[in-house]
Amino acid sequence: MAHSDRHEVPLTNADISLLIEALDSHEYWQLSEPTWRHSGAVILPSDDESLWEQRPAPNDEEQETISAIEQCRELADGLRLLVMEELRASGPARIDP
Repeated sequence: MAHSDRHEVPLTNADISLLIEALDSHEYWQLSEPTWRHSGAVILPSDDESLWEQRPAPNDEEQETISAIEQCRELADGLRLLVMEELRASGPARIDP
């Protein structure tokens, strides 16, 4: 029997939102360096080069961390797309009187 690298997991939009928040927290508290944080966000060189101008170029370990943060962001972005697609598929919002 062949094994797939994909799995179907039933998640609600609330579940997906919680996962997105968890990824954001993971990026901020576990992956990033405190000096990379600015106004509640993690700022990478690709986000704002001006905040990195006075710093030395990232070393190999920092570059690995930056790559992990970028992967975390890509996953969160993919989850956001799922929520948006679900909202579009459900049609316009209705307000019941």
